[in-house]
Amino acid sequence: ILAGTIQVNPHIDKNSRHWQSIMDSSNTFVEVTASYGYGKSLGAFIKHFWIIAVPDKGVNNKYDYPLGLVYLLVLGPFLGLMGMHFKRKELEVEGLFIILFWLSWWLSSQQSRYLYIPIFLMIIYVISRIKISKILMSMIIISMFINLFSMFRSYKNDFRKSVFQVLRPKDLLMIEMSRQYILQNQHGSVELDYRDVPFAQFPVRAIKEALPHTLAI
Repeated sequence: ILAGTIQVNPHIDKNSRHWQSIMDSSNTFVEVTASYGYGKSLGAFIKHFWIIAVPDKGVNNKYDYPLGLVYLLVLGPFLGLMGMHFKRKELEVEGLFIILFWLSWWLSSQQSRYLYIPIFLMIIYVISRIKISKILMSMIIISMFINLFSMFRSYKNDFRKSVFQVLRPKDLLMIEMSRQYILQNQHGSVELDYRDVPFAQFPVRAIKEALPHTLAI
């Protein structure tokens, strides 16, 4: 990206560690953006409306995190309202923004967390234009219970376990290291070759080439 799209300073030393770190970071982020979803085919596009809503394997799914089933209740009315305005040759700025946002998401990195914005806007758009009936409220309740069942299926192996039994080995190691760090009254940073350390109660300095986005100076 940096070398092919943006005109860079021709006098840059492309053999330097700093430049190689920038290129490694760029390539890493491009690879990450392409690692979500099931492709960009027409079939994948049709199926993704369901797949983004429910867990695929465990808690997460291929699109990042499941968004729940409730949004599916407003998807149909939203498309119906947009079709009605299209027939009337009316420009609905809010609806058009939602569609363009969703399409740009589909064509770029398909991480479901970024769909919260158009989904919230879609819900507001629909409920401000249709009458909330008992049927719709019943469907919402049923949808929420289905969503709860889906989450139960994902977490069922963790029920009746203690807090420490559901933690990853890496997290347990960080807890023990934190305990030793406090007992020994340490104050300096601890060097690790990864940065996924949410249970570390001490300053961490990520090192090694496993993190190309950390620029080497």
